[in-house]
Amino acid sequence: MENKVPTTDIMVFTFAKDSQINFIDENKDAYLFVYQILSRLLEEHNSEVSKIGLGGYLHDVSAYISYIIASYDSHRRFLNMEESTYDTSDFDPESEPG
Repeated sequence: MENKVPTTDIMVFTFAKDSQINFIDENKDAYLFVYQILSRLLEEHNSEVSKIGLGGYLHDVSAYISYIIASYDSHRRFLNMEESTYDTSDFDPESEPG
């Protein structure tokens, strides 16, 4: 059985600067999407810091990260739909059946 960390009020996980840089290239679109969301969050609070922290209760932070993932997934599906090759006349109520 593993030794558990003593019970505390909060557990903080941190990343050393540039420690995650290797994952950006293979996930560039996802990275940029999350970066934009976090940048907008900073802008809304008139902040220009380069170091941030997210905190809260486990279920709240999980909900926020889930929101980001779901938003990214919806965004990707929307872009794929835009790039797909479908006949736009299929959706034109005035077009006559061929």
